[in-house]
Amino acid sequence: MRRLNLRPRVTVRRDDRRTFGESFGMMACRSIEDVLAELGSDSADNRKGKTGGARAKLLEAFVSPVPLEFLPVNDTYGSTRGQRTAYYKTMQANLLAEAAAAFKSGGQRLLLNGRRQGTPGVNARLLVSLPPERRANAEPKSQLSELQLKDNVLEVDGELFWVTVCEVDERTAAAGLEGFSLDGRRLENFEECGVKVRLFAGDYSSRLNCALELEELAAPVPELERMVLDPSRPVASTLRGCGWRIHDEMLPINEDQQLAVRSLTHRVELIHGPPGTGKSTTIFHILNNRLPAAAAAVVTCVTNQAIDAVAEKLSTAHEGGGLKILVLGNPDRVGKTAGKYTLEQLCLRDDLVVSMRWAAQVLHRTLSSLQLLQKTRNERLWRPHNTSRLRLADIEKLPSVQRYAEELQRENRKRRLSGMPEEAYDPMRFYLDRLNASKEKMAWVVVRSRPLRYHKFCRGLVFGQPFRAFNVEQLLQKVSAAHRKAQSALAVAQATAQSRTVRNTRVFLCTIPSGYKVQKLQEDFEKDFPGRLVISILDEAAATAETYMPLILRMGVENLVLLGDHKQLNPLVLATAGDWEIKDKQVDRSFMERAMQSGCKLHALHTQYRMPDILCKLVSQLFYGGRLSTDFSVQMAGMGLGENKVLQWLTVNSRELEVGTSRVNFGEVAAVVSLLQTSRALKNPRENVMIITLYKPQAALLSETLQKFLPERLDSGNVKVVTVDAAQGSEAPHIVLSTVRSNNEYNIGFASNPRRLCVAISRAQKTLTVVGNADVFWQSRPNWCRVVDYFWRNGTSHPAQMPASILEVAKTRAEEMAERSYRAPKGKGKGKGKGAERRERCVHYARGRCRHGMLCAYLHD
Repeated sequence: MRRLNLRPRVTVRRDDRRTFGESFGMMACRSIEDVLAELGSDSADNRKGKTGGARAKLLEAFVSPVPLEFLPVNDTYGSTRGQRTAYYKTMQANLLAEAAAAFKSGGQRLLLNGRRQGTPGVNARLLVSLPPERRANAEPKSQLSELQLKDNVLEVDGELFWVTVCEVDERTAAAGLEGFSLDGRRLENFEECGVKVRLFAGDYSSRLNCALELEELAAPVPELERMVLDPSRPVASTLRGCGWRIHDEMLPINEDQQLAVRSLTHRVELIHGPPGTGKSTTIFHILNNRLPAAAAAVVTCVTNQAIDAVAEKLSTAHEGGGLKILVLGNPDRVGKTAGKYTLEQLCLRDDLVVSMRWAAQVLHRTLSSLQLLQKTRNERLWRPHNTSRLRLADIEKLPSVQRYAEELQRENRKRRLSGMPEEAYDPMRFYLDRLNASKEKMAWVVVRSRPLRYHKFCRGLVFGQPFRAFNVEQLLQKVSAAHRKAQSALAVAQATAQSRTVRNTRVFLCTIPSGYKVQKLQEDFEKDFPGRLVISILDEAAATAETYMPLILRMGVENLVLLGDHKQLNPLVLATAGDWEIKDKQVDRSFMERAMQSGCKLHALHTQYRMPDILCKLVSQLFYGGRLSTDFSVQMAGMGLGENKVLQWLTVNSRELEVGTSRVNFGEVAAVVSLLQTSRALKNPRENVMIITLYKPQAALLSETLQKFLPERLDSGNVKVVTVDAAQGSEAPHIVLSTVRSNNEYNIGFASNPRRLCVAISRAQKTLTVVGNADVFWQSRPNWCRVVDYFWRNGTSHPAQMPASILEVAKTRAEEMAERSYRAPKGKGKGKGKGAERRERCVHYARGRCRHGMLCAYLHD
């Protein structure tokens, strides 16, 4: 078995391939092993894991007329060649099936205008731009962002193309594209055409490419691969020893976190971190105490909020001269703190670049002042009747004048401190005396030099040389030469800043879908990239799909630390056939859960710093067996508010409306808007409020209504509306939860999922307000029954206020959404059609072996 090169030079192969229809026809649903075999049989490069092969496989999966099947994920895999091959084939199959489901459910993301640019076959490209109406309504920065189309799949005249090159012209707001299709066609044979942007597939391509490579070649670190395949067999770690003392000067650490940092002894380690238990702090101390010298680490998160939280902790060490971090991602999305540590921003703040820029600026100012001074002197010498063009502001910029002003200030300060009378050191009188003396000297020079103005010496005839003010001219030449050298040095510093930044980086930080950017850095900066990636830390590991494991292994990391909470949301995996398939085959199970079920040791964090103690007790009892406790400082901070004001349930009995397969509740929308207008805590513009809801249409209805009645709160970012899925990894002082479900059948759908409930009620730092039908949720599921009962006993519960004006607006808009979804054709798009209806159906009930009855989280129909 050949050893895998850590930094291969990957080339894109655009070979002619048969279309899926020609290869498979209109057959019934086929096994994914057969699909993979036929897709890879006619290309040697595909079997070697080339990027072109991965892209071609994805394009064929996108046009497949039959759905691709997922393969079940086993608990353990052996280290034999057959077992490891089976693992990587499973990852490939599940990636293709998920990508195909995402493509079919995504629909059209963006419509562009396209035309040919250049000569076909030579330098032709497809030039695309936004439609005129879109350009008129979008900001220039937003337009350029939408035109970044590399690794997107486009539909042009009914044919799919993969974009391999995208060059955006900022002046014309257009992008030149290169790409290929399954038939080998290139994006150059089209005149005026419409271009549909269907899906960004770069993440799928990178993961699939890594799985293809690892199937054929040996992993960069076989020891880590063996433990990933079989977590029940531990392998010794290569992390640095922790020593007798953990350095906590920059960031405090509690006993649970210390124990977790010290206990990292195996290649794969698990740390269980419930909400608010300081996972970011634990990451900081792992890197600060266990990372060997001259080695680097990779930290990945699922959400940009988590990236920002980790970057905020690590920034302390970065600015203090310790661990240097590099954030890989879009500066506009990763967050305020993390955005300061992207490659572009770090290059702007590079020490050498800053020094050279400062030197060039100082020399430029000096050169400009000297040039103006020389010009003014010449004009005064040859044309004494003209007034001076040298302004006071120009004179004050001269370094010599600034030094003289500082000298005068120091003299005045000394005179004042020495106890002299104020008349003796009065600044105004002192400056006027100096100025009068200077004017007298200048007048004397002018009188004495008057005869020289008419001398032949001034006509440039002395010794055959032109007259110059020699001292100023020589200084001007020296400064000009120094300025040119400084500009040249600045250009060199800017050109090498990226290499220097990558070379000095100790921690690479990115979201897990952007993990391929680490691999790209390894290829682009082969000589400057750190020699060892000792550790990869996966924050939110319980929400990271196992199909990312080939990407982690391909990076060449030596150790893997998984931090997460398996009680919160599991990985999001799209499936054409519905959730029942991926749950039955354990496709949506994270590697962290698989390792736990295989017997891998779990280090737990038990002290939380986010929620008020009264809310922490509820979350702890429901999900963590009562082992989660609140730090004493948080308990003391929450005593002033009063426990009865922390938890509040506002009852709304208005019925839900169906929007496709989703739901909205206009009564809850009116109650939430009224709450933001009347609540003393929530109407404060200095307090951030996060509104969480279980359904996307409800989030859209909330945003529209808030934009109408409280636009300033929404525009300032003081109030955010998110779904439960988007809320994971974030927190806010005040949380308002809109439950939506309200019906006579007491059916709450996927709101019964305990993972969603855990995320929804554990985001609050000060108060949690639930808006919904308490009777429906009290009689629906045991967990929700305990939540409602806890609110009744430990909080406040009363009917919500729903002003008629707000209620009418929300009701009208909700009915429009319901009517539009009723008229829309079924089966086209995410959440509609037959596949989505099966998503909440209980597979165990269908097989006659469900024992949960009414308590089951899935539908029995």
